Amino acid sequence: MHDPVLGPQARDKVHAKFFADVDKAIFDTAWQRMLPGFASDLAMNRRQLERVEKFLNDFSSEKMSADLDKVFTNRFVEAATR
Repeated sequence: MHDPVLGPQARDKVHAKFFADVDKAIFDTAWQRMLPGFASDLAMNRRQLERVEKFLNDFSSEKMSADLDKVFTNRFVEAATR
């Protein structure tokens, strides 16, 4: 989405396939305004994982306690971006 060449191509394909009934100029503006809310890097770091764990523990009746180094890896992200 953030790639200067592929991003607009993706935007146009998403519009054509899923939002063809939405005015293209309005869709393009919405896409551009929402773009900063989407991660530019798919990899996650330990701080992000800790925030997710805290969020789940704050809002769930069942508390989560996990060894984050054992339950998460970025290997699929790394493989996909090679």
